[in-house]
Amino acid sequence: MGETITIANTRGLEFFVLSGQLTIDGETLEPQSWGRLPARIGLTATVGPKGARIWLKDAPLLHPDILQMPA
Repeated sequence: MGETITIANTRGLEFFVLSGQLTIDGETLEPQSWGRLPARIGLTATVGPKGARIWLKDAPLLHPDILQMPA
């Protein structure tokens, strides 16, 4: 493994590591690690030596009528 993956993110992205490892910006994420990215910030990660299985949610993270996100 050790491959780098890139996932586009136009609406907001949440991810959860189910198994394996991901390294993002020098931080290694193990199983049960969770992350959130605002819209237009892509996910770029290096997959660990045993691969990685992740769950992704691609959608607006907050409804605009509930809480406005700072620009």
